[in-house]
This record gives sequence, structure tokens and C-alpha cells, in this order.
Amino acid sequence: MNARNADKARMAGVERVAEYMKQGKFFVVQDNMDQFLNEVYQYVWDENTGEPKKEHDDVLDSCRYAIFNEHKDNQTQFINSKYF
Repeated sequence: MNARNADKARMAGVERVAEYMKQGKFFVVQDNMDQFLNEVYQYVWDENTGEPKKEHDDVLDSCRYAIFNEHKDNQTQFINSKYF
């Protein structure tokens, strides 16, 4: 497994996922979407910060990490570990 540190830029990642959704490039496997649907409808924005609240966001965070990091010119260092 080739693992690397993720760029966790929150708002840039959210914007990238939203962009893919608007372009029809975001797909969820229907057989495994229960947790996704549970979280996506609970995703709320903090009125004070203008950013998503850190509640009910595990699946959406993993989507954000995967999409944002896979589709960018990422120069982050690969992790070399005997555990991967």
C-alpha cells in the first residue's frame, strides 16, 4: 500500500467535492450508502465561522480527503512503514 500524508485543507476540500457533485462526477455505491446518507443530511455549517461543524462528518471527511488529495498535484511525502 502506498500511503501518504493527506492535505486536510478543509474548505478547499469541501469546495472540490461540491464541484464534483455539481458536475455529476460524484457517485456513491447504492449498496453501501446508508452511513453516507445519514451524515450528508446532518452536515451543517457554523453560522459564526462559515465552515462545516465537526459533527456527523466521518464519511464526508473521508470523501473529502480522498477526492481532494487524489485530484491535485500533491507533492506530499510518502509514508514508509513496515505496518503498511
